[in-house]
Amino acid sequence: MNINHIREFIVLAETLNFTKAANKLYCSQPALSKHIAAIEKELGTVLVERGEGHVALTPIGSIYLEDARRIVRDYDQSLATIQAAKKARPMHACIETYMPYKPIDDQLRIARRELRRRHPLLQLEVRAIGPTSPIDDVRNGLADVCLASVSPDADLGDLAYTRLYEEPLVVIARKGHPLAKKTSIDAEEIGNSIIHVPTSPSFSDVFSRFRQMLEDRGATPVFVEHDWDSIDRLYDFDFQTGLFVTNAGEILANAIVSEMDSYSIIPFNDEGMKIPCLAIYRSDNDNPARPIIVEALKDHFVRTDMSCYWKELFNTHDAS
Repeated sequence: MNINHIREFIVLAETLNFTKAANKLYCSQPALSKHIAAIEKELGTVLVERGEGHVALTPIGSIYLEDARRIVRDYDQSLATIQAAKKARPMHACIETYMPYKPIDDQLRIARRELRRRHPLLQLEVRAIGPTSPIDDVRNGLADVCLASVSPDADLGDLAYTRLYEEPLVVIARKGHPLAKKTSIDAEEIGNSIIHVPTSPSFSDVFSRFRQMLEDRGATPVFVEHDWDSIDRLYDFDFQTGLFVTNAGEILANAIVSEMDSYSIIPFNDEGMKIPCLAIYRSDNDNPARPIIVEALKDHFVRTDMSCYWKELFNTHDAS
């Protein structure tokens, strides 16, 4: 169906006069009549009642008028979008995360599909870089955005950030530990415990924040550091005594579930014992894709219930 013929039908329906409509359209009345007849033939029904000195829409013509307006509106919008896309340049951007990280990896895949749908010219690279710091890569211009669990009062220097969601801190105790049968725990209960800490850029800020949280609550445990290079995975040092405390997402990132059968994962009662996950970027980054990505991630995580990850984790490794 010719889009111009549809436009002509709309003008005729609004004027209900072939002469006035033809004048508005700068065409002859016979040509207009021919175009309206062509639409009616294609639809297989009469849209306009014609009489001497009288023009009116049929009931079906009134229904079609609304569809015709929508068709023209959508056509014009599509044409404008295509014209803008023809003038636009492809955009490239890079997002980095700490190592394979299930909650973020899952949600990035979903957010990435949505970004592709909304911005087909945006080419987005997502990479996990291991125990080194993606924050440094953002600072050095090697990545546009990084996603990291970072203390809200961390010193990010010249970097800006947008908060995406919060992860609960959890206690990991080997089965047989006095606290292992608990279903939840207060910070004060680990005040005199040994707490194991791997030394790694991806953990340093989390544990710095955790230490501060414990101090604020009057707890003073003993921290034992483990060199990251000496362990292949988070739990390979197989601690026999003491506790391990981390954000819940790190367990999903580093531990094979079956290997955790000898441990209990215990959430804190205190809602304040959480670490935010941030989208971190340089405020002076002039890549036009960067604000698009950050806003899309923010919108996505606002609509996403991340608690399903933690509930599944706690249900799998309860105190039983």
